Amino acid sequence: MQSASGTLSDTTTVRIQVPARREQLALMRALADAVTVDAEFRPEDIADIRLVLNEVATALVVDAVPGSMIDCRFTYDKNRMSVEVDSAAWANSGVTQRDFAWRIVRTLTHDATASQEPFDITVSGYPTHVEFDWRRGAPTTNESNDRGDQD
Repeated sequence: MQSASGTLSDTTTVRIQVPARREQLALMRALADAVTVDAEFRPEDIADIRLVLNEVATALVVDAVPGSMIDCRFTYDKNRMSVEVDSAAWANSGVTQRDFAWRIVRTLTHDATASQEPFDITVSGYPTHVEFDWRRGAPTTNESNDRGDQD
């Protein structure tokens, strides 16, 4: 959100909650585009954020409990954007941190984490949380970890 002077306000959060279905992925990508443009990110950063969100959201949709929702929050200020995505997975797998999609996430972000809680009867699945962020003007710190280190 911009103030009357045309500069970014202190912190802005935009949230969307959609059914965990593939046809909702386009809406999530479109929101990522709109939020990153509003946050005044460079075109190459916008493309990276959109790609990472797409990889994360797709993985969560594939593992989602039927009929569940995906909750996505973008929080940004003049220096940083953080994206959090939550869902309920039907299996104790969630976002696999060793697959190719996770490598994309780690390479294109400054920080990325994924976690999964034990089975929760109230959501009929495993609550899964993914968070990643960018910092303006800073090189991604994860690139060196993904080039040769084995987790």
